[in-house]
Amino acid sequence: MVQMGGFKSVHNIDYCQIVINQMRGLHQAIEGLSYAVADARWALGHNSSAPSLQNSRAMPEIPATSFDFVLDKGTLDANVSGEGGIANGQAISQEVYRVIKPGGHFLVVSHASPEARLP
Repeated sequence: MVQMGGFKSVHNIDYCQIVINQMRGLHQAIEGLSYAVADARWALGHNSSAPSLQNSRAMPEIPATSFDFVLDKGTLDANVSGEGGIANGQAISQEVYRVIKPGGHFLVVSHASPEARLP
């Protein structure tokens, strides 16, 4: 996305340190990429005592209105499919709303049918 998409920088997050380390190593020659361990469901962890959403995976270090564009490729699908799916989806949406700039864009790549995702 950085090289061919015209973006100056792309900040990648995943809740798994192993994935972040692998991606950082795989793409170390590409300028403009940054990586962080974070959980897009931070709003859920921030508003509850859910043990699986502790601050080690939270996103408070990302200031509000930081991004012009947010791309989700599978995160929402994975989180709304299991237990607590509605709450997870709402938390992810809240966190995207918090970190995206006014007038920014949010693109979701999903394999679910519209009927399964839209009210």
